[in-house]
Amino acid sequence: MVDLLGGITLATQEQQVIRIITDLVSMLFSPREIGFLPVSDEKIGPYVSFNGDPFTAEDELRSFLTGQDDSVFTSSGDGFFLRIRYDLTTVGILYAAGFTLPEYRHNYLDLGIFIAKVCGLAITNARIFEKLKDTIDKLNQEIFEREKAELALRESEEHYRSLFENMLEGFAYCQMLYDDDQNPSDWIYLSVNSSFDQITGLSGVQGK
Repeated sequence: MVDLLGGITLATQEQQVIRIITDLVSMLFSPREIGFLPVSDEKIGPYVSFNGDPFTAEDELRSFLTGQDDSVFTSSGDGFFLRIRYDLTTVGILYAAGFTLPEYRHNYLDLGIFIAKVCGLAITNARIFEKLKDTIDKLNQEIFEREKAELALRESEEHYRSLFENMLEGFAYCQMLYDDDQNPSDWIYLSVNSSFDQITGLSGVQGK
């Protein structure tokens, strides 16, 4: 039990926490049925059964979920629903029924309530970790895509710069200058290739 409780505080995935909770319940109470209903601001469920048997207490679960009780015994008397909370917020509902020793169900419930406090914190921490990991993954993907785009841009610039420098035709990229009446009066060579220098005999004209 100590190992499982220690492990639950280190779990970083909600499903991992739920698995530890149900393993702990199975070890302590030996129920025939174990299930868990995750509850969050975004959604409720889906209900997960950990023994493969059909869940037959849906109406009782729905009634318990909408209420405020922390726990309640099932109508059959051989099981209970337990609300898992953190900071007064419900994060899940644990269902266990069909105890091997139903006469100890009150003891089982008391122990379950004690464990629930740790479980609520563990589930909340796991959800926070998953959201943080998702945010980091998205940020890393955005950084990767940005770096990929920048690399592609640099490669494209280098490619066209190579074409520009090695083309046989002379090429000059100029900026036209205008007088006060907006008539063309002069120009500045912003960029020229080597063929332009060779063909025209001009050199060192860039920037002039």
